[in-house]
Amino acid sequence: MSTTTFSTAPLKGSWEAQLTEAERLARNFNDACLPIFDKLYTRLGKMPKARRMAADERLQNIFLRAADSYQGYLLMREQYDRALEVIERMGKELGEAEAVDWNIHTALALHQAGRDDEALERMRPQPGPPADEKLNVWSTFVMFATKIERLDDAEKALAHIAQLIEKMTDLDEDDLHFERAYMASHHALIALQRQEWAESAEWIEEALSWDFELAYKYREVYQTIALKGPPDIALRLINQGVDDVTSFFFRGLAHHRAGDDAKARRNWEKVVAYEPGEDEGVPLLETILAYYYLGDPDRIGLELILRALSEMDSTDWALLLLAGLGWAFHGDMRNAHSNLENAMLLRRMTRPGAKYLPIELWQHAQLLLDDNFLPEIAPYLGMEIDQAASAAENKGEAG
Repeated sequence: MSTTTFSTAPLKGSWEAQLTEAERLARNFNDACLPIFDKLYTRLGKMPKARRMAADERLQNIFLRAADSYQGYLLMREQYDRALEVIERMGKELGEAEAVDWNIHTALALHQAGRDDEALERMRPQPGPPADEKLNVWSTFVMFATKIERLDDAEKALAHIAQLIEKMTDLDEDDLHFERAYMASHHALIALQRQEWAESAEWIEEALSWDFELAYKYREVYQTIALKGPPDIALRLINQGVDDVTSFFFRGLAHHRAGDDAKARRNWEKVVAYEPGEDEGVPLLETILAYYYLGDPDRIGLELILRALSEMDSTDWALLLLAGLGWAFHGDMRNAHSNLENAMLLRRMTRPGAKYLPIELWQHAQLLLDDNFLPEIAPYLGMEIDQAASAAENKGEAG
């Protein structure tokens, strides 16, 4: 959900004041924002566009910002028909530069509404563009189909891309390496979705062989396998990359799942002791999780994330997720529920297609939390309680 600020306090009753109030209410999950957003969207939308575009596009900017926040809040409240209506209108208002991104946004909203056939057709390339443009649009389609787990469609599209590449006689060696690495990387992601761990690893290693820098989603592959798949495969992939905070964390996770807690601990200690250079940041996710896996006896990890929430952005769903997991780890389920619910709702507002929290949270919860807490975490992931209880019984099994 976008927010807007104004250089001076808006006049009471002005369009700006109404937008400010609606966004304030939305940030607090107060449904009183809905009639205000609806009023802004409807009344400004009925104005002639020329009038909205006057005076440095003042009213047009308010209209678009209000519509953007409105559709995000509607998605969060699962009012999909109205949300999609607003989204379609915004697509017509935005310029050509935003058209592709907004088309993806629309398709993801359809996915969130459970309308995957429509979402896929929305993204399916139409005949007509030149070969190089066709390659780009088909690649976007592959990424989308993989994301929504329509894997047969993704594989058919990849086969079509391979045919397009064969017909492109003007590709130089670097271009060819890029396309082959890209194709192999996407085959790896599809296999990853099917939990075909060995096949996924083989495909990403093929991508690495063409060009390490072009191995699309290399980290995503080894991270997912470290979390859910065979630890030995994860370690093999991790060891082909550079050593950094991310690799230390996931190497530790793979060792932990393999039963070698001494090696796991050594890697996680490297994460929490890491001191970045001047031009370098430290991945907050891996750092906080490393503290949790080390037991967080002095609550350093939890305090770090709570400080980040107060200093950085209290409306960042990823920070709230880490805080919620930390509270649960330390046995405070009241605060855990508050943070996880807010994280889920914020993610819905700001990430079309994301109805629940990332499923990766479930694997971490199984490894970190008392079994009694797992059914309480399940609803934030869209899981049924009996599913959660069944999964908890098998938490020690490697995938």
